[in-house]
Amino acid sequence: MISYEKNTNGYLDITFGPVWDYIPLTRNFIDGFLMVHLVEETDIAKVVTAASELLENAVKHAYNDGIRIKIIKLIDSNCIELIVFNSTTKSDFIHLQNTINEANSVSNTLEYYINAMKKSYAKADGKIGLGIPRIRHESDVKLKISFFECDDSYGIIEVSGIFNIIEECHAG
Repeated sequence: MISYEKNTNGYLDITFGPVWDYIPLTRNFIDGFLMVHLVEETDIAKVVTAASELLENAVKHAYNDGIRIKIIKLIDSNCIELIVFNSTTKSDFIHLQNTINEANSVSNTLEYYINAMKKSYAKADGKIGLGIPRIRHESDVKLKISFFECDDSYGIIEVSGIFNIIEECHAG
């Protein structure tokens, strides 16, 4: 049985295997979903950017399972909720949690993003680490993170954010 998200004006729920090729397709679905809900283009870009960055993180750190993304247009609200789920190791979760907490604590998001870019050039491990700083600056959203342990080594991670949007009125 298919369950319906209650208290929404619609939602998009996509699950896929941890394959890079699915990210552009998913971005197209998200873009189309947001256009249906008359969201302004700058708001669409903010949500799509955040979703893309979180999906890339999810694919990169997937542990024996797929990726799930939900985009929900909250009823009677100018808000879109973005949620990304994936399996990951406990150590990857802790690293991401620390990064999100740091990003949420900054007041100057541009300076934070620029500093993250400067640090990425000096990294020898090949991990750039710009996704969360980019989301924080370009999308201006504070992310939440949760971890649901499956065993001692891995679990399911949930990263979410709420975007305030501007709904356009179109004469019909």
